[in-house]
Amino acid sequence: MANKKIKQTNSPLSLVTDRFSRARDYRITTQDEVWKRSYQNWRGELDASLYPWRSKLFIPWSFTVIETIIPRVFARDPKWRAISQNPDYDPDAPRVVSDLLTYQWKQMGMRIKMYDYIKDSLMYSKGFAKVSWNFQTKTKTFMEPVVGKNDEIGFVKKVKSEVEFDDPIVEIVDPADIYIDPDGTSSGYGGNGKYLIHRKTVDIEELKQNPNYKNVDKIKQSNYADQYLDKQMRYREDIPQEDKHDNLVEILEYWEKDRLIVVANRSVILRDTPNPYHHKEIPFVELDDYRDPHRLYGQSVLSVYDPLQREINSIRNQRRDYDNLALNPVIQMVPGTLRNPNSAVMAPGNFWMVSDLNSIGTFQMPLLQGASTDIENQTAGDIKMATAIDEIGIGLLPDNPQRRSATEVVTSQQSAGKRFGMKIALLEDAVQKLGELIFALNQQFLDKERMIQIVGESGAEEWVQLSPEDIRGKWFISVETGSMLPKDEIAQRQEAIQLLQYISPIIAPVAQSNPAVIMPILRMVIETFELPAKNQIMEELQNALGSSQQAAQERIMAEQELMSAQAANAQAGALTSLQDQTMQGARADLVPQDAAQAKAELELAQAMG
Repeated sequence: MANKKIKQTNSPLSLVTDRFSRARDYRITTQDEVWKRSYQNWRGELDASLYPWRSKLFIPWSFTVIETIIPRVFARDPKWRAISQNPDYDPDAPRVVSDLLTYQWKQMGMRIKMYDYIKDSLMYSKGFAKVSWNFQTKTKTFMEPVVGKNDEIGFVKKVKSEVEFDDPIVEIVDPADIYIDPDGTSSGYGGNGKYLIHRKTVDIEELKQNPNYKNVDKIKQSNYADQYLDKQMRYREDIPQEDKHDNLVEILEYWEKDRLIVVANRSVILRDTPNPYHHKEIPFVELDDYRDPHRLYGQSVLSVYDPLQREINSIRNQRRDYDNLALNPVIQMVPGTLRNPNSAVMAPGNFWMVSDLNSIGTFQMPLLQGASTDIENQTAGDIKMATAIDEIGIGLLPDNPQRRSATEVVTSQQSAGKRFGMKIALLEDAVQKLGELIFALNQQFLDKERMIQIVGESGAEEWVQLSPEDIRGKWFISVETGSMLPKDEIAQRQEAIQLLQYISPIIAPVAQSNPAVIMPILRMVIETFELPAKNQIMEELQNALGSSQQAAQERIMAEQELMSAQAANAQAGALTSLQDQTMQGARADLVPQDAAQAKAELELAQAMG
């Protein structure tokens, strides 16, 4: 019997549905159970159906670790750096590009979104951010006054359409809604996966308003529009009831580097076009926690110590159960000792009527072999070692009586910082990719001048005008290393003060004539303080140093004029002295000749009467 050939089809619908099923099956098999435990550990949930009489304490180590790591790797908005690859670029262009990215980062509310982005990676080993362009118009209806006959004023109904949004947008996508090529080891922008599918549920009216979609009228309602599909791990039995008033449609966005296919309810093709973005990349950026270089999904910090979390819960609950049984022991009695055995309850003021005291007693719990607290501390130490955090990093002081010295604390923090170095590097790489995609969309869609708000050199907020020509050409976008880490104000302040003390004697001669040279160091010192009027203080210092510099220049000019006048006077005095000496010598030579002439003139006058 001849083997039947498997029929292959290249239709867009089968391409999307087949690859969606393949990626979904792979993820459900390898990840869903791990994600379920990680999520329950973070929320501190125990299965109440197991051992209903036992203690149900959950030690919140998972919650503590997650909420400790996030502020240690992301505490501030990134500082963007732009380098033009054009030889004839405007010198102010790099500042304009970095200011644009900073402005849009704040406008998109990325501070909160980054918190969710990092948390997804710590819980599910991967976080996903989608970068797209948000263009929305809004129709407004208003009454416009008009002048009619006999100068009567009336009103005419007008409809005006305005652009409400025309900016990039970053969306943090639930990892449960992302389906990736299982043959790759990374996905999205910069990854080696061939495709990425984003599943979402959208109202039918929103689809009708999208001009890029066709065949919307062919969409039929089905059971696929379940917005909680593959998210059962988070809800257990408390999934919200279906909203009968919503008309949701399942959308599968199938992305390749140069193709976009949109399928509704796994049956209707709404769009099949080349990649609409000029960068020709899958517009998703993944953030890994612990990468696996040979598999698609690595490990999350919660999955690494999931067994330790369960162990520490078991130890604490077993200890609590032992204490409960020791305080409320099991009662053992000879049958028939009490008419109602259920009345044998240890309670204040309670009494039991027995005929033989030896016929009833309590079960004695065996002594514990070893201290359970030591075992729990050992497990907690294993968690700290796996996650590179300790009491100091969490914000607590050690419980042991021998507190660590300052040198030990600094050494411990530096070692933990090295462990966190890879997390920080992966985060900075992901943020850089976000910036590259955002800037590429700016170059594609920004076609008009606009005003953006920036922070000027003096620290004050300013509005500047941006034109499309300012961002043209090839650019290299990067993030300043360490710019998102928390500030160590005390250490920075000490370093700035030490620099000021070190450099002051060196620049003292120059500072006397030009006090403004010390302003950059003073700015460094002031920046380490969180003062409400910090910018005003710096401005007043700048003005004061400017006035001091002007006064110093005037004083120098006055001293120079005085020295010039003194030199001129000294020169004039020397010249006068020389002239006087010369005249005195001349008079001494003329005295005899003048006396003889005077005598001759006198005799002549007498002779002539």
